[in-house]
Amino acid sequence: MFFENQKRWIACAIFAILIVSVGVGCAPIPTPVPPPPPTTAAPVPAPATSVPAPATSAPVAKPTEVPAATKPAATTAPTAAPAAKQTLIAAVDLEPKTLDPLFGDAPGGPDRYSSNLLYDGLYRAEPDGTLTPMLAESWKLSDDSMTVTFNLRKGIKFHDGTDFNADAAAFNLNRVASKDTNSPRRADAPALQSAQAVDSLTLRVVLSAPSAATMVNLAYEAGRMASPTAVKALGKDYGRKPVGTGPYRFVEWRSGDRITFERNNDYCRLDKDGKRLPYADTIVMRFIPDVSVKMVELRTGNIHIGDFVPPINYATVRSEPSLKLVDSPSGITQWMSFNVTKPPFDNEKLRTAILTAVDRDALSKVVTLGLGTVVPSLAAPGDWFYDPNIPYPKYDPVRAKTLLAEAGYPNGLKTTMSIIQRDPDTQIGQLMQAQLKQVGVDVELQVLERQAWIDKVLAYNYEMAQLRIGLPRPDPANTFGPSFGTGAGNNWSGVKDSDLTKLTDDAGKTLDQAKRKEMYKQIQQMVNQRSYYAFLFFRPVAFTMSVKVQTFPMDVDSAWRLGEVKLNP
Repeated sequence: MFFENQKRWIACAIFAILIVSVGVGCAPIPTPVPPPPPTTAAPVPAPATSVPAPATSAPVAKPTEVPAATKPAATTAPTAAPAAKQTLIAAVDLEPKTLDPLFGDAPGGPDRYSSNLLYDGLYRAEPDGTLTPMLAESWKLSDDSMTVTFNLRKGIKFHDGTDFNADAAAFNLNRVASKDTNSPRRADAPALQSAQAVDSLTLRVVLSAPSAATMVNLAYEAGRMASPTAVKALGKDYGRKPVGTGPYRFVEWRSGDRITFERNNDYCRLDKDGKRLPYADTIVMRFIPDVSVKMVELRTGNIHIGDFVPPINYATVRSEPSLKLVDSPSGITQWMSFNVTKPPFDNEKLRTAILTAVDRDALSKVVTLGLGTVVPSLAAPGDWFYDPNIPYPKYDPVRAKTLLAEAGYPNGLKTTMSIIQRDPDTQIGQLMQAQLKQVGVDVELQVLERQAWIDKVLAYNYEMAQLRIGLPRPDPANTFGPSFGTGAGNNWSGVKDSDLTKLTDDAGKTLDQAKRKEMYKQIQQMVNQRSYYAFLFFRPVAFTMSVKVQTFPMDVDSAWRLGEVKLNP
């Protein structure tokens, strides 16, 4: 069902959503209305209200402004938080690089797990494709779809006591748009030109062109609001001492161990039953890359929630009466990069030889126990732009040896593969090492801590590297832009290909879905024709957690919303 919702979410023109809004002052979480089925033109998804979606056949709806709704009576006397203190402990395999939403390198994963606690945006995207207003109460789109005017909530403060207002919102969005900031999130909002405060509670956002991708991504990291005072005062240290408006305040970060968050008692959102959010008083995010250690901590009750657990552990979890598996609405694609900036892998024929020598079907069957799907690109099964027939080199060891000789390596070669110390990446590396050995490629595996791996790979001080990415994402621009677009922050291979960059940028700005689908097909074909990456397989994901966990809400891309997790004593 998720993938059907994902298709509808992507198919909807985000601009149409931006013309309808809800007043959410300290309001209960609205129940979103599902968007209508796709039409030949960009459909209009219904907002998170009882207001029906306006019928239209145009890709961009006419601008309309809906006044903020009256705050419900429950907001005058919200239900008090439980007297008993409650601590929720979660474990992730990756330690964030930073808690500055503009500079993280694991969006949709550990970065979002934390930013969902610390920050709010102007609006939030729901898994069914609707938008929930957050720091904005209402908004409207101009006739030319180039300007969006937001009416902001009043009385909101950052965790440092400073006011959230239009000046603060403009500061954050201009920080994203500025080339001087050099944020990887700039690629997520390519059409964001500027933001200006009209008055203290009115924000005007100007686009360089109508862009569905930009408006989608402002619901995520690119649109998270940080305290301008803290950002300016702390400079490069801000990412270790973050200040937002979200349901939790930052307490401490013990490198290699944990991050601790405490309830923001000034947070005024309510759940659907009128109870004040968030639920837990304290949240502890522990870093446990070793699955066996994570499983022990789950079984002993030392942690309540654990992230990605390989299928080989599913039977163990199901046999434990104190644990349960919760399916993720997304999965993970395992892939591999080549350093194309220098020898030996600046040689396209050599890269193609490696692709031809890897038996992806065997990798998938061993690692996922038959649950995975071999894929030809970063598009995941179920994505509306997914095409399993995108050409990709077939497994052929004999041809691989021929290509090696033609590339100038008739006697094979020695090379290295950089891997983050986590499961199943190390297992995949070992399997690929054995496969490549059969064609004369001797691979040394270099297993590194995550930050050391990132520093090494983005400095292009490596030869081959294991990668993984959580998919699907809310929009294909989220998938391809960070790797191939202008200012790509995750250009792991060091690709400098002006044709590929332009096509990626243009696809992110195009509103017509049929045209976008064809453009993303061309992008995938171009990447494979030039063998920039090896795409291995897509694997489903399940999270392991204590049976004490009652509710477990997630974003469309599986990012946790821990502030809304209910935990039995």
